[in-house]
Amino acid sequence: MDAPRTNDDEAIARRLVIGQLMLFVGLAAVAFWDRGAGWPLLAVALAVLGALLGVWAGVALGPALTASPIPNGRAGLRTAGPYAFSRHPIYTAVLLGGLGLVAWSGSWMAGLVWSVLAWYLRMKAMWEEERLERRYPDYRAYAERTARFLGLPKR
Repeated sequence: MDAPRTNDDEAIARRLVIGQLMLFVGLAAVAFWDRGAGWPLLAVALAVLGALLGVWAGVALGPALTASPIPNGRAGLRTAGPYAFSRHPIYTAVLLGGLGLVAWSGSWMAGLVWSVLAWYLRMKAMWEEERLERRYPDYRAYAERTARFLGLPKR
């Protein structure tokens, strides 16, 4: 059974997804427009790592995979695979890919846009986590032992 959804939640979720997409496209545009002396090998490594993590996380979610940050009832709480290391491995994958664009461009402006994207994904993750706590009674204990984004502090 799905968590109760409200029209407000649906509207906010749509805006959050659109905002994330706009920020990532903006980051790519800045990286291509303001290209300096970047680090291509680091860029490729980050992009590949981000892509692999994103695919792994998507496969781990299976039928629960959705662009919406509103939890759905197609699967239970995921805590294994990439979700054992990160509560939001797909967001982590987006951040790694974005960091790859920053490394490729070598642009401080791209770094600034990436920082805004990172802040935005943190806010989006916190919004999503409020709904996950309502949907899954075990979510709070999971959140206490698992980092929000891979390699970063838990909260």
